[in-house]
Amino acid sequence: MPIAGVVSRVAAAMLLAVAWVVPCALAEDDLQRLRYIGYAYDVKSGELLYQEQHTQQLRGELPVSLDTVYRGPDGEPFAQRQVTYGDTPSQPVFEFVDDRRSYAEGSYLDSGERVVFKRKQRDVEQAKVKFGRRPMVIDAGFDRFILERWEQLQKGKTVKFDFLNAARLGSIAFRIRKTGDRQTEYGDATDFEMDISNFLLRMLLDPIKICYLNQDKSLYQYKGISNIKGPDNKNYVVRIEYPRDQRSLGTVEEAPAELAE
Repeated sequence: MPIAGVVSRVAAAMLLAVAWVVPCALAEDDLQRLRYIGYAYDVKSGELLYQEQHTQQLRGELPVSLDTVYRGPDGEPFAQRQVTYGDTPSQPVFEFVDDRRSYAEGSYLDSGERVVFKRKQRDVEQAKVKFGRRPMVIDAGFDRFILERWEQLQKGKTVKFDFLNAARLGSIAFRIRKTGDRQTEYGDATDFEMDISNFLLRMLLDPIKICYLNQDKSLYQYKGISNIKGPDNKNYVVRIEYPRDQRSLGTVEEAPAELAE
């Protein structure tokens, strides 16, 4: 499998793992709904390529589920993802479906064992996941992994982990480190860089660059290869912005305001 395809699966996780730390105004036991949106632009031309519309449910500050709809510039949906968190938030159950390509991939638990699968039309392949010495990160669990290791990263430590890659029916080793600080319209932020641990593979692809806001440790910006493919069947290279004025938070019983199309 091309190395770009490997990294694109990690990109998928980060692009969906933009959980916000919920303010403590609501009761700890209340099930809360957070809605937010990401705009993906071509990294060179600045053209809007697609949107991500996220709906996350949380209990306190812990994620319960995450639903994402991908929409084209015209607002029409073309892909979706469902994530369910369990006792280990960095290793959720998930399924991603791209309707344009008749493709799906994901991971689930079977009698306590982790299974990964991919499906192209009616052809299905699956395998049991092997856990190694490094922490295993699965899909949108990437965000929780970053939060758990925030202090280590802020101190300049390079953190290594294995990321489950459904297309390979296995995992691949990555590393992430802090590269600097910056000021944004929303306050102080931290820049991180993530790439493949293997030196030779690392030479073949540019690193992924991500920026988190320090106040609530939410994803502010993403630059790198996308999990979404264009008409030429190649993965987009994108800059994704997550505007804070297009998010809403409330209890599940409340009807949140609609996000801008």
